[in-house]
Amino acid sequence: MGSAVTGASPHLRKPAQAGRHRHPRGGLTRIGHLVMDNDLRRKNVRLGLILASVALIFLLGFMGKMALLGG
Repeated sequence: MGSAVTGASPHLRKPAQAGRHRHPRGGLTRIGHLVMDNDLRRKNVRLGLILASVALIFLLGFMGKMALLGG
């Protein structure tokens, strides 16, 4: 049998680093503000369409089950 361990386990993975970088004029800079090129945009659109089609198939399957089995 094992035992449940509560609390943080820092040895399992490295924690995320803080993302606060000061701008020379005093404001915070935006981290992760990237300009998407056409290739990356095309890949993101393709992935979105694939995920939307999977969700649509699940929805149609659920509606078909409800119609055929009556609830």
